[in-house]
Amino acid sequence: LVLLFMLCTNLSAQTTVRNFSLPDANNQYIELKDIRGEKLTVIDFWTTWCKPCLTAIPEMIKLHEKYDSLGVAFIGVNGDGPRSVSKAMPLANSLGIKYPIVFDTSGDLASELSVGAYPTLIIINSSNKVLFVHEGFTKSDAVIIDEAIADALTK
Repeated sequence: LVLLFMLCTNLSAQTTVRNFSLPDANNQYIELKDIRGEKLTVIDFWTTWCKPCLTAIPEMIKLHEKYDSLGVAFIGVNGDGPRSVSKAMPLANSLGIKYPIVFDTSGDLASELSVGAYPTLIIINSSNKVLFVHEGFTKSDAVIIDEAIADALTK
């Protein structure tokens, strides 16, 4: 597991995220550069049908509240397809998500960033360099993600 983590971290450290533009709930296109954090940006890929995503989102909300004032922005990227995307905002509102949500209904961004499972969380720095990638979610993963954010803030 540690070897896999190191491999993922090393591979992700060589990648940057382009300044993507995706629609929000009002079909207004939002660019990454306009919503990224001053220091870090946490990009959370999720869907409405993903049970681990529903477990992860309340933890992401807590982390957003913890780190928002420290220059860390959170962005939810919903990967639902055209047939289920209408459920995303009602779900997001019921869960209390306060950070921006954009929609990748085509899956192009997820594919470009090699998102192979939902949820996938990607932490990037102010230069859009990928610092950390985490696939899947169980309750104990919140601690791992919290530590990854805290560690990235010290670099």
